Amino acid sequence: MPIGFDFPGKEKNEKVVLLLRRHPFILFKQNFIFLIYFSIPVLIYVVGKFWLTFFLNFPVYPIFVLLVSIYYSFFLLFLLIEWIDYYFDVWVVTDKRLIDVDQIGLFKRVVSETRLDRIQDATVEITGMFGTLFHYGNVHIQTAARTQRFEIKQVPEPTQVRSTVLSMYDKYALRMAKETHSTAIPAATDQSAASDSPTSTQTPSAQGQSSSSAPSLPPSPAQPAATGNVTGQPDHTVPTSSQSPAADSNNPEGQPSSDQT
Repeated sequence: MPIGFDFPGKEKNEKVVLLLRRHPFILFKQNFIFLIYFSIPVLIYVVGKFWLTFFLNFPVYPIFVLLVSIYYSFFLLFLLIEWIDYYFDVWVVTDKRLIDVDQIGLFKRVVSETRLDRIQDATVEITGMFGTLFHYGNVHIQTAARTQRFEIKQVPEPTQVRSTVLSMYDKYALRMAKETHSTAIPAATDQSAASDSPTSTQTPSAQGQSSSSAPSLPPSPAQPAATGNVTGQPDHTVPTSSQSPAADSNNPEGQPSSDQT
């Protein structure tokens, strides 16, 4: 496990679990042919020194040295580019994601990544005699991202790499489930507390709206004071037997009128 390894774009509290490069045999295998090219000027020098008498003369030998110097300069530059491509072409496995850093030449770098929760499956591919003998191969990771296949190529112990990636996926999924559960509990507690409260208090604005919505009633007229009638009903009094002055004038003798029985 890398200790203290840092890279651009590393998130806070993110831990690096694996730092993978291609197997060193791949570097040797790709550059084996250049070892033959490296020995060509040496063979020319040996042949010219022992079998060609004019080779060490003034015009030939200095020109040969100049050409060999230019040849080895380009050769060393090519080896430097190959080494940079091998060393900086890495795969980083963290506790949150997978990162592929693809170094192309001296001044180009392509970085791609996928989250651990997007991993669906991982398979191991070991091909060839050298892959079987030196225990290196490819790890193909099926994801739900836009780039559906995430490939880790020619790395040592691909079976162990696959197991580590799937183990980190399980731990990440478990951690996300715990965080989701711990976040959901306070929200559910607040909702239950709000539903259990017996009364609801209105804000002043709500009270003002409720009072303004109720229609106002006109004031009731003042009731007249009732004299001798507690119930307030109209007073039906029977007139007395005393006659009005007009009736007495019509009947001066005091005779009863025809209307009396």
